Amino acid sequence: ATDVVRYALQCRVETGDYSPNVTLYRELATPLPYVDDLELLSSLVKEFDGLKGSAEALGPTADLIRLELTLAAAERKYDLRACANRLVTTFLNVSAWSDLSLKAECLARILDTLANIDADGAIEQKEGLRSVVLQELNSTVVELLQGVAEQFDAFRRVIRTLARCEPTMAFNIAQRLNTEPRRNQARRELIYSILESAAVDTHWPWIQSTIDTISDSNMSADLIVSVLSKLYQQ
Repeated sequence: ATDVVRYALQCRVETGDYSPNVTLYRELATPLPYVDDLELLSSLVKEFDGLKGSAEALGPTADLIRLELTLAAAERKYDLRACANRLVTTFLNVSAWSDLSLKAECLARILDTLANIDADGAIEQKEGLRSVVLQELNSTVVELLQGVAEQFDAFRRVIRTLARCEPTMAFNIAQRLNTEPRRNQARRELIYSILESAAVDTHWPWIQSTIDTISDSNMSADLIVSVLSKLYQQ
């Protein structure tokens, strides 16, 4: 995978008339947290940092934040300080955004990244970042609920992301949407996200109680079939 990444980056440098967008950079960076050669990994992170300037000029995007979080996850393997600094800078950038839906999504992605790379709590102890991100996300959720009508669309990605790291918070957001059909859709998205990312048997009581809150019987039946199918595959 690293050979493909290096080749793609080299092509970008040698081909001056082609400017990949940030989505491509984010996709190319995906394998970095799994690279074991730390010297090579550090070199690749620096290359991505050197190339992302043109993407940053386009303004805030979820893919740009996902790229930064991938680079932070890579740095966590060899430089805790650099990783923590990148995460703090990313949070500060996101917290200044005026697009509340995008802001909430990216705050949720920061929490998801912290859950994956800070299991020992080293970054939280150093920066208190998870606590600050949770506080900012909660205030953003309140503001967004008060200001948008199409609330499922506004919160869909937030709920799917939080399902992996803060499922109770995701469920509480789903419960606060402004119509029952939207609440049902949000609960369904929450369960689908868990099915995609976690073992069903370890989450079954929680999944079952969430399905029980869905008032659409057809939706509930479809979800039960999906859960049973996932259990069978496991």
